[in-house]
Amino acid sequence: GEEDGAPAACAILTTAAGELVAPLHARMPVILTPAGLEHWLAEHPPSPEILARLATPFPADEMEAVPVNPRVNDARNEGPECLEEARR
Repeated sequence: GEEDGAPAACAILTTAAGELVAPLHARMPVILTPAGLEHWLAEHPPSPEILARLATPFPADEMEAVPVNPRVNDARNEGPECLEEARR
């Protein structure tokens, strides 16, 4: 981390869009289940087969799509306004 002089970093892994996201975009973030998170954070890296299973679209019936504030379309915008549901 930054304490040892290394910059903080993160990555967002994407996968093909699932049923809920496909009408909006061709890709979506990989969302890990609690079991998937255990594999991801295990002491030894997961096998390629497990990684392939983890990188599948999250089930549509476990998500909800809602229109959000158009501010999310500009990466310069930050803050809770970006999470507000869009006015209809």
